[in-house]
Amino acid sequence: GQVLTYNGSAWVNATPSGGSGGSGLYPLNPPPSLSSWTWLNQGTATGQDVQGGVSLRTRAAAWSCLMQAVPSPPWTVSAALLPVLVGGYAQTGIVLSSTDSGRLLTFVCSRGNGGMIEVGQWHSPTTFSSAPRQMTGIGVATPTWLQLTDDGAEHRMCISADGQYWEEVYRQSRTAWLNPTSIGWGVNVADGGQLVLSTLVSWNVSSS
Repeated sequence: GQVLTYNGSAWVNATPSGGSGGSGLYPLNPPPSLSSWTWLNQGTATGQDVQGGVSLRTRAAAWSCLMQAVPSPPWTVSAALLPVLVGGYAQTGIVLSSTDSGRLLTFVCSRGNGGMIEVGQWHSPTTFSSAPRQMTGIGVATPTWLQLTDDGAEHRMCISADGQYWEEVYRQSRTAWLNPTSIGWGVNVADGGQLVLSTLVSWNVSSS
């Protein structure tokens, strides 16, 4: 696994002992503080600023998210999360939402099916519709790197082992499920009563 160290402003790859190491991971981009986000369906979820990031906690069978206005395309959002997922379908990841329809599009890591990456379509924070993409049996990485791109025509979802080399896992028309107005990240214990702890340690929004 990767060993991260906090340098006072960002989490970076620790230099291996007994050698010169290398450049390692690029320094992570610390996310905005908790007060800079807008809650979507907070419910009983809690959030807290922590060293190097923002942490969310929930036991509810519903999406609780921290959101911000979606940029004008083209854009790319890259995120690194430290997840603790307890429960059959505990989830955390990137979330798109629409104020027009109330729908969500989620790109997440989940404990379900032996650990998986999932693209989910939700009618609301509590009502699931479908999962057009599931990569099952792959475990849950720490950190989990997720990237979502909007090129003006399509949404493209990618995963990474290091935050540098990205592999596309799914794409669809940007309005196939919703007309996005907000983007952020969130937590959900889909089967309820268990626990999700998730800390966002990097959040980077770029024009692309």
